[in-house]
Amino acid sequence: MHSVLIVLYELLLAEKTVARERVLGLCAPAGAVDPKQVTQTLNTWIEFGLFQEDAAKDISIHPDVRRDEKNIEQLATLTRRLVLRAENNKHLFATEKAKAADFTRAVCWLLAQDIYSMSFVGWEEVEKMLMQQLPADLLGDDQQNLRFITNRERWAPLKAWTVWFGFAWNGSYPGKVLVVDPTVAIRESLPEVFPRSGSTLTGRELVAALAEAIPVLDGGAYRVEIESRLREQTGPDAWVAPPNNQLSTSLTRALLRLIEEGTLKAVPKADAPEDTRVLLTGRNGAALQHFSHFSYHPKDRRYA
Repeated sequence: MHSVLIVLYELLLAEKTVARERVLGLCAPAGAVDPKQVTQTLNTWIEFGLFQEDAAKDISIHPDVRRDEKNIEQLATLTRRLVLRAENNKHLFATEKAKAADFTRAVCWLLAQDIYSMSFVGWEEVEKMLMQQLPADLLGDDQQNLRFITNRERWAPLKAWTVWFGFAWNGSYPGKVLVVDPTVAIRESLPEVFPRSGSTLTGRELVAALAEAIPVLDGGAYRVEIESRLREQTGPDAWVAPPNNQLSTSLTRALLRLIEEGTLKAVPKADAPEDTRVLLTGRNGAALQHFSHFSYHPKDRRYA
């Protein structure tokens, strides 16, 4: 889980370069931590580009990691960026050597759901929705290993990483419910979306820029590919896209929260050109409100 990742990153921030054997010895002392978990985490993040290992089996932070990212406070943002890189998601539906594709598929699916009608409490509910929404070729062998979230054992880690990357949070009622909400991921990406504090984008420009920065959001490359497969399934329980030109309920939730906290200021201009507007979505697909422009005010944020 990400707790092991934090320990590994702190070690390499402090010591710069550490032999693999010593990394494992320090991070997985006998009887305290499962060494397999540390080894798996280390290997995964070497593959994703956070760490590198040379011929002498010395481990260090990858040179492509920016200087401003080399601190624990930026680790979630940094690792989210790495996980969503194109080179880690070349084949979204691969079953072997998939890199980050299994996580990306699952998060796209979660963010595409109607957050007002879907409940993500336990694996049973999730499995039922997947069985209803996935085309037959994505159900796996004998419908036992679903290609989006493979099985019960993968659900708990997926929840943990989805929260870590800022796409959801853990609710208290009902117990252990996963609340799909990409507010944190979006908030942390706004500095690269807006040219500066106080600057303004049209609604369409904002959504397009977010899709480029976080391609699991509405209009993002990964999200579009996943939704195209979901559209293949028909029937009363099949996935339903938001009405034309409306945002998903998950993106709507995030934008409303960012407006409420003051980070974004939104303007609904009745006379604004149609190609500048975005339309937020409420319960049962209802159109909530359209906004033509958003401005960025990080210093006005009212809530921590």
